[in-house]
Amino acid sequence: MRIYDILGIILRGLQLVKLSLLQMIFSKRGIAIVFLAVFPSILVPSLFVADNALEASRDFLQISIWLYLSVLLPLICLLLASMTINSEFESKTIVQIMVRPFRREEVVFWKYIGVLVTTFMVSVMSTGVLYLLYSIQGKIELKLLGDMICLEGISMIVYGSLFLFINFIMGRPLLWGIFLILFQQMVGIMFFSTSLTLFAIPRHILNIGSELDSRFLQISHFSPILSAQVLGVLTIMSLVLSMLMFRFKDRI
Repeated sequence: MRIYDILGIILRGLQLVKLSLLQMIFSKRGIAIVFLAVFPSILVPSLFVADNALEASRDFLQISIWLYLSVLLPLICLLLASMTINSEFESKTIVQIMVRPFRREEVVFWKYIGVLVTTFMVSVMSTGVLYLLYSIQGKIELKLLGDMICLEGISMIVYGSLFLFINFIMGRPLLWGIFLILFQQMVGIMFFSTSLTLFAIPRHILNIGSELDSRFLQISHFSPILSAQVLGVLTIMSLVLSMLMFRFKDRI
């Protein structure tokens, strides 16, 4: 494949990402998602006030982990993945996309990139607001914010691919996605000290985070490298299966 062919694929893909961003951000559902992400960042610091820098760092870390990393961020990925697929079929714009020189695998990949870019923007906004408000209550090291954004990036990469796949195979993707998020939480909390915690995606993300900061929880007898491999395989498998499902899906 020649260089200008590769550049052409990238440029077409970026146009698809741009279209996805416009659909996901400049819509009523997109505005609702932004509100869902940012509102808790404004509300929580007023409910759980820190008296000093140590408490501010602790509260910021715990809220970021249990609220954003484990619940809200996966939920946002689920909503955006559902929007980027279903909105195309509802508005019939998928027909316009498919008559262009796009392979179906390309459509899935660039839609996935669109979900990641949008989720990252919302994630940085919400986590940044939370960090700013808790920094007012007590100085928090900037590195902690960077570590959290890094882990949130890993979370959106995994959940984005997983929920994209669920949208292709499930009749009620939102319902199944919410069930998966709650199941992950239950496994991570109720079976914290057992081998079942290996099935909790947030625990693997925190296990990777333990390499960045000792305050992130580790999985006993399971290295951060193994956690990265588990999440990497899950992400790749979800994307590949999504591409296969879209290739043979007779919906247009």
